[in-house]
Amino acid sequence: MAEDARSAGIRVPVARVDERLTLPRPSARATVSGIAAAILRRVAPDLLARIAARTADTALPSFTDLLRIVELAGALPPTDPTGSPAGILERLPHLAEVTTREVVIAGPNGPVRARTYQPPKPAGVGLAWVHGGAFIGGDLDRADAHWPSLELAYRGVAVVSLDYRHAVRGVHYPVPSDDVLAGWRWAASHASELGVPTGALHLGGSSIGGNLAAGVAKRVRDGGAGETAPASLVLVGPFLHPFGTPVPADALARLRSATGDAVFRPEDLTQMAWNYAGRRSVLDDPYAFPANGDLAGLPPTLVITEEFDTIRTSGEDFAALLRAAGVPAVVRLMPGAAHSSLGRPSEPTARLTLNVVADHLLGRWTPRT
Repeated sequence: MAEDARSAGIRVPVARVDERLTLPRPSARATVSGIAAAILRRVAPDLLARIAARTADTALPSFTDLLRIVELAGALPPTDPTGSPAGILERLPHLAEVTTREVVIAGPNGPVRARTYQPPKPAGVGLAWVHGGAFIGGDLDRADAHWPSLELAYRGVAVVSLDYRHAVRGVHYPVPSDDVLAGWRWAASHASELGVPTGALHLGGSSIGGNLAAGVAKRVRDGGAGETAPASLVLVGPFLHPFGTPVPADALARLRSATGDAVFRPEDLTQMAWNYAGRRSVLDDPYAFPANGDLAGLPPTLVITEEFDTIRTSGEDFAALLRAAGVPAVVRLMPGAAHSSLGRPSEPTARLTLNVVADHLLGRWTPRT
């Protein structure tokens, strides 16, 4: 796959077989920002949140700079106060009717955190949901984890939101995938307790969460008779390849103009994939990057893409590969949406995206070939 990236015009460092992958050095500014964020996170978290919110619409740092900031600060700084758990309930008090419960699941790498969301009026359907965060950030309180889970549960969907270890400080694949697999197995084995009948539990995720969900679906497919397959996959803005797809200069300029330059560059996506992989051989792994390998036998899949997003082509290509393998799959494009719209619940495009997910899960819309 690295060869595919080079042939597509992306600069990819040359790596010998199974060599440890190395990324470009971060800037000195990233180190300063990371140290400052670490200090503010401890002594003035509200100030850090206000600073992060003011910079939310500015150009994204390079992936290597972002990774450096996260490793020093300990987490991705929050960027949207309205997307915090308190901010969500302040704006949408009816969601307090949803009952939540913290869960700790035994995983192969240690405990895995999860949270269940019980509907006030169950509809007999469930979803295991995985947040995004570029493989290096996010948690159960992240907006694209907590807000969709609350909203879907309020509409009748029992949700299990899954956390996972981040690819920072030497952690790489398969650790995050192992965590999500452990979470899926827990959700499947506890479905009846959650009020979800056999065959009505779906699996999905936002951004990188979509990668992890699709990879786990492939692991479950290949795991034998003891595994429970998802009823369907729901992938919102997923990144499923081991490299970023080149974007023509004029198209990239339009994306930057529409988002205030808050878009991932193809080289950043490639570096994000390399950081997750850790080693050269993993770039071809069919579970680490679900667009690799055989896709036959996967569940029906809904792929939601966002108009102003350089990751959009990854989801579109994956859906085409699924259809070629005989898997029912469709793509729904969200006009006007930027990447990870579910992470910005105050934006109109977030609710449009959520409505599509809800309609799919509640049977008001079904993927078809």
